[in-house]
Amino acid sequence: MQSEFLTQGEVCLMLRISRPMLAKWRDNGVGPSWVNLDGKIRYMRTELAIWLSRQVTGGEKELIEAAEEFREWLMERLVYGPPPLSAERVAELLAEMNRINEIDRIKKNNAPSKETAS
Repeated sequence: MQSEFLTQGEVCLMLRISRPMLAKWRDNGVGPSWVNLDGKIRYMRTELAIWLSRQVTGGEKELIEAAEEFREWLMERLVYGPPPLSAERVAELLAEMNRINEIDRIKKNNAPSKETAS
């Protein structure tokens, strides 16, 4: 289960910025809102998402939302590792592997032999 709070490092990875830049934003009051929990700076996921959505201008909003979803997916993989595969996904992967193997078999059977190629 993912935490509602993000560390400075997690936010920097998600936004692809340095810690000094995040600190500068915080000091200038222009970055995402943050809280001090037991002397540690934390960012709420929901507040970060709201702040990000307000940074978007023009027709870039969908692209930024997709990038944010990808960053979230990537952070989950970095922090928690890959999720277990469902039985349905395993079946899909096996079917794809069998399809590729069948294509390779057909190609091999239809390839000209070395004797006929000469």
